[in-house]
Amino acid sequence: MSINILIVIGSLERGGTETHLLRVLPSLDREKFNITVFCFAKDGELSNQMKEQGIKVVSPPLFIQDLQKPLLSKAMKFTWAAVKFIILLRKMKIDIVHFFLPTSYKLFTPLSFSRFNLKRVMSRRGLNRSSKKSTLSIYSYERYLHHLMDRISANSNAVAKELINEGAPSELVQIIYNGVKESPIAINQRRDIRSELNIPEDHLLLVIVANLIPYKGHKDLLFACHKIQSKKWHLLIVGGGNQNERSNLENMATYLKISTKVRFLGSRPDVSHILKGCDIGILASHEEGFSNAILEGMSAGLPMIVTDVGGNSEAITHGTTGVIVPPNSPESMAAALNYLIENPNKRIQLGQNAERRVKKYFSIDKCIEGYESLYLDVFRKH
Repeated sequence: MSINILIVIGSLERGGTETHLLRVLPSLDREKFNITVFCFAKDGELSNQMKEQGIKVVSPPLFIQDLQKPLLSKAMKFTWAAVKFIILLRKMKIDIVHFFLPTSYKLFTPLSFSRFNLKRVMSRRGLNRSSKKSTLSIYSYERYLHHLMDRISANSNAVAKELINEGAPSELVQIIYNGVKESPIAINQRRDIRSELNIPEDHLLLVIVANLIPYKGHKDLLFACHKIQSKKWHLLIVGGGNQNERSNLENMATYLKISTKVRFLGSRPDVSHILKGCDIGILASHEEGFSNAILEGMSAGLPMIVTDVGGNSEAITHGTTGVIVPPNSPESMAAALNYLIENPNKRIQLGQNAERRVKKYFSIDKCIEGYESLYLDVFRKH
């Protein structure tokens, strides 16, 4: 008999958590686990890929998704989602409901009590930014929810510590690190990327993979790039996001006189291909949980320059697999960039060490084993 699991998330738009689920869910043992994803807001870009790999996805009908943002339409959307959620729990005889991201956790945990003997799991995949902006009552409500869970998963030690500091019972908190598939062997990808983007062969390619959100630190990175001493470099910015934010960054690049060296590629499905053609990976975030982008860069053999936030230092060993710099410090980022650009042997060594480390500690197989163990333990719990 398989265990019926309902994954609850806002949508399957391309993002760190959503991409993570696309890697993990289709690879779970189908004889043991029957997975359904409930997107309570809309389906999203990755929905079809999830379905193609045999995972059922339930999302609002188009006329609900297309409703605009006034208060009435929000109420209608939530009403549909709430009714559908309760129907799914009962009709599909769900054994475990697994909440991803704060909104699903806060909105749907109370509704989950409509089904008797249901097990509840929550995954936090970043440090709790929302609590800093919440009222005391909302923050207290979230802390209360922790005690209603049968298990809470975190994707780094940093996130786990934060949960425990919020009052989550330590015996319920389990760390499951993100995992990535081994990067395919690169054949002429360095040349192909440069040809596609019309970049000279002897120019170094820097890359950041992060949606255009202010806390991802793109502005810091642009300031740092402005201080690069070499003239033979280009920066690829991979990630979607708000058009206003992109315009602001493009204007900043123009102001700093580096616009000809910065390419905004938007959201791309071929990230691993792009990474294999690059020389240095960067994550400039002001806050993180545990970044998929770091692991993807390591898997591609890139030396990573990352900020010392969240679980970044759990992935990168400073001076061995990459360079760790303080957040909000363009000067430190610039120094790290200049060092790696000027020291090609060190750059190659760090990249090779990074690739070995990700294979040993952060494989997708280890990640999948973590989820399967979690679900089996929770299901067997009385």
